[in-house]
Amino acid sequence: MINLRRCAKNKVVMKEIRDIKLDLLMGNQNLILDLFYKITSGIEIINCNVYNSDESELIYHKDGQWIFYQDCKNEKFWAHYKRYWEILKSEFSLEYEEIQAITKLLVEEALKREVPTPNTKMLTYFWRVEEALKREVPTPCAKYGYSCMWVEEALKREVPTPNICPVGWHVPVEEALKREVPTPIEACNNEYILVEEALKRELTTPFKISKYL
Repeated sequence: MINLRRCAKNKVVMKEIRDIKLDLLMGNQNLILDLFYKITSGIEIINCNVYNSDESELIYHKDGQWIFYQDCKNEKFWAHYKRYWEILKSEFSLEYEEIQAITKLLVEEALKREVPTPNTKMLTYFWRVEEALKREVPTPCAKYGYSCMWVEEALKREVPTPNICPVGWHVPVEEALKREVPTPIEACNNEYILVEEALKRELTTPFKISKYL
């Protein structure tokens, strides 16, 4: 009974593989293929040392998160459960063996990478993959609502605060306004003249700024 069940499952897997291969060849729409492209679009591959010291390992990553990890030395290929495996499983109710066969086909055909039979495992096993990726690839900004502090700091250094006045005109005014002054008192006309003369020494004649508003 077990063998019959396994044979029936293998036939289903082989049919799915044939259908995907045909759709790849003919350029037909295929839901599994579309989802794979959506997950892996923009994926990059880096060589690194995770468990070995000879750079025989590859991390397939996207947006600072790994999707696949390949140990070429030990002929192992792992797929991230949450970011890949579980998605295919829940979307198409696929069995473990089906995801293995489909993933191997699509990685080799779509990503042009020869890989052994894919597997998945508990995420705690791959904490070193996460650490290696952080060492090799800087964490990117959030996709929406950019919040990279280093970008903001660079902009502050390179770009002055925007204003509507001609360059240099407002600086003396701002500096003058920051000065401490005693309590104002009423003055006669000739004293106003002295104040006006003092201001002329401090400030250049203002430009007309209506065109900047």
